Amino acid sequence: MIGHHRWADGGPGDDVVVVANFGHRSNPAYRLGLPREGVWRVRLNTDRTGYDADFGNLQVFDTATVISARDGMPCSAEIGLPAYTAVVLSQGR
Repeated sequence: MIGHHRWADGGPGDDVVVVANFGHRSNPAYRLGLPREGVWRVRLNTDRTGYDADFGNLQVFDTATVISARDGMPCSAEIGLPAYTAVVLSQGR
């Protein structure tokens, strides 16, 4: 697993978190640190069968944070993380 947080000015609509699973096992409840509370929306799930019918299509849903520090961030949330997949999360519309 590897995660990366990118931002320009910070704040809802600016922060982007990318998490990649390079392993052969899916994790349906992977907890990761997030920079702020609120709802984080899945913008990209590369396991989606819309990209290739052979993909696993593990559902990855928008998630709400809890105030529980993790990975050096003040909040955290659980997401599904399919094997060999990248998931992109951000806040806002």
